[in-house]
Amino acid sequence: MLKPTFCFPQVGNAAYHNDVLYEELRRCIPQLTKLLLSAEEDKTKVNAAGALSNLVRNSNALCEDIISQGAMQVRQHNRIHL
Repeated sequence: MLKPTFCFPQVGNAAYHNDVLYEELRRCIPQLTKLLLSAEEDKTKVNAAGALSNLVRNSNALCEDIISQGAMQVRQHNRIHL
């Protein structure tokens, strides 16, 4: 089984170039946000934040999902710079 911290940079990579996979990747948003709230290392949190930012890079289709999961509040609270 792959560790989540290994998988989430792959989510970001899949979303980076275009929005074709956004609908498939939508289900990763809760897990990415959960990582931001966890006691994980800062590097893991930065990778999760980077993956989330790639999910809005090419389209705003997932913005509401990301906001509703609390990712923006986490970003402001932890001062994670995307």
